[in-house]
Amino acid sequence: QDPFLFSDTILANICFGKDVPDEQDARRAASMARFLAEVDELPDGLHTVIGERGISLSGGQKQRATIARALCAGGELLLLDDALSAVDSETEQEIFREILSVRGGRTVLFSTHRMASLSRCDRVLVLEEGRIVEEGTHEELFSRRGAYYDYYSRQMITRELEAAL
Repeated sequence: QDPFLFSDTILANICFGKDVPDEQDARRAASMARFLAEVDELPDGLHTVIGERGISLSGGQKQRATIARALCAGGELLLLDDALSAVDSETEQEIFREILSVRGGRTVLFSTHRMASLSRCDRVLVLEEGRIVEEGTHEELFSRRGAYYDYYSRQMITRELEAAL
């Protein structure tokens, strides 16, 4: 997925859709998206103008800025379609924890190829070629030793091997 940002300030991008951008809301959302520390290092902070489509930001920063926008917007549904693919897995886990801790009554749909975050989900759907092949909690799916177990095991082994290098 390609995150979309406007040629405007970071504040305006995070608060997009609000009548009046609120700096406190933007800071809170940026913090939850693990983006605030980097924003604060910029000379103009939230008031820094980013180029068209966020050209001056890295892929991970763009993703975190758009996640901050979604968190700032509120709403009953938060849909994250592979929204954390450009961030490292540790940052992904931190952001996911934040989202779950503040979701309240909001429904969160989280599509990912990284399996580690799924252990915190209430319900996991495993898709193959656009079809649901398994459904359940992390524990249920893991104990069935089906497709989810295979994907999860492969990723954990790969992660351990990469960490050892």
